[in-house]
Amino acid sequence: FLTGFDLYGNNIDMSRGRRYVRNEGKKEGYKYVKVNELNFQLDKKTIYELSFPLDLNGTTLTIPDSCYIRFVRKGKLYNGKIKGKLMNDRVSVEQFGAKGNGTFDDTEAIQNAINVSSNIVDFANAKYYLKGMLRISESNLMLRGNGCELFFAPKEQAYPGLYIQSCSNITLSGFKFNSSKGYKQYHNFPRDKGSLWSNRIAISASKVSGLNVTDCSFHEMEYAMKIDGGVGANKKVYLSNLKTFLDVSNPIYVSNTDSLLVDACIFEASSNVSRFEHHIY
Repeated sequence: FLTGFDLYGNNIDMSRGRRYVRNEGKKEGYKYVKVNELNFQLDKKTIYELSFPLDLNGTTLTIPDSCYIRFVRKGKLYNGKIKGKLMNDRVSVEQFGAKGNGTFDDTEAIQNAINVSSNIVDFANAKYYLKGMLRISESNLMLRGNGCELFFAPKEQAYPGLYIQSCSNITLSGFKFNSSKGYKQYHNFPRDKGSLWSNRIAISASKVSGLNVTDCSFHEMEYAMKIDGGVGANKKVYLSNLKTFLDVSNPIYVSNTDSLLVDACIFEASSNVSRFEHHIY
């Protein structure tokens, strides 16, 4: 079984979510079709096996509810959007076209990996440039950064980099969240006027139960993490071995959350602070 960690660091079974698909041998009652080109025939109860890169040419590939995509060998999908279910237990963002070269916008590729993954999304030890926002709204998902950098382009207004909403058992580990100070600070705090910030929120979460963030660092962010929502909206938030640096304006903002455990974290904040800014709020 695939496991994550609960609020107190104990292993939890992540294989009970509706998105989990066992991948042991042949799936009974299904036919297997090898796909090497875009114009393949869609059918019922079919597993489409991709062993080569497939260019979607900017289109959206929609797999019927009774079917699955399965990556084998060098199979990957890129340059488009994907809707459907994946048979693989884990995927890499490169299988969906992410380049990780620090200049190409990898937002769509990584979002595709998140949308169809069964349990685990792996990143290479590279730099991923993201102009947009990544969204997680399905439960039982683990994103493994493996020491990679997620660089979020600065925005004129407050804007999350990774937005997690209405789900449970989410684990993020091994990421360096980064941005740059390209715009005037959106919140207009009464400190030195005209100061430049990224206005990016690395991780924003609302209505989440079982959020585990571990072994991550944060640079050049307006907020490292912002966890809020209605009364009692979030439950079992576990933060472990995190570090924010002096170029982060507001490290951690938490409200309406039951059961928050913070372990072995260092939260530095900008020296240009006012009464509106805190290391932990």
